[in-house]
Amino acid sequence: MDILTRMRDPFHTAMRKVEKPIIAAMTSSAMAGGMLLSLNCDLRVGLAGTVAGITEVRIGRGSPWAAPLLWMLPQAVLSEMLLTGETVPIERLRDLGFVNYVEDTPDQVRARAHDLAQRLLLGAPLSLKAAKASLQAWQNLGCQAGFEEAVRLHAEVYASRDAIEGPQAFAERRAPQWEGR
Repeated sequence: MDILTRMRDPFHTAMRKVEKPIIAAMTSSAMAGGMLLSLNCDLRVGLAGTVAGITEVRIGRGSPWAAPLLWMLPQAVLSEMLLTGETVPIERLRDLGFVNYVEDTPDQVRARAHDLAQRLLLGAPLSLKAAKASLQAWQNLGCQAGFEEAVRLHAEVYASRDAIEGPQAFAERRAPQWEGR
C-alpha cells in the first residue's frame, strides 16, 4: 500500500486554503515534500548555498502538487525541474522570483521571516485575506475570471470599517487601528 493513500492530505492542499499569509523559513535544502510545502507558502526566505527541486521523477514518484509552480516559475525552468529531477540553487530561485530573500545563516533566515511577519501585521486583516485569496483566484482561474473573482473577494474589504480607517489614518499621519471588520 502506498503511503499517500494513508495520508489525509498528502499534497497539503489545505495549506492553500489558509486565509492568513504563510511564510516559509527555508533553513535547509528543499526537495520533494519540502518543495511542496514551500510552494504552498505565500512568502519564502531561503538559506544561501542550499538547493530546491522536484526529485520525484528520479524515484518513480509523481508530482501533481507542482501545478501551482507554473504560475511561479518560467515554464522552461519548471519543465527542466520536473523532467530531470535536478535541483536548483536557491539563489537562482530568488532571481526567478520564487524566493523573496536569501540569507547567509539559518538564524538570519528566521529573522527575515519574522521581519516579514511583523510587516504583514501592519496591514488591514480583511485586505490581507482578500489579497491572498485574489492571488490564488488569479492562479486558479486565469486572468479574466481571476480578476472577476478578486473583485468579488474584495467587496467585504471596501464595505468594512477598516476601509474608512486606513485612508483616515493616512490623512492624519498616524498608524491605523485595524478592527478586522
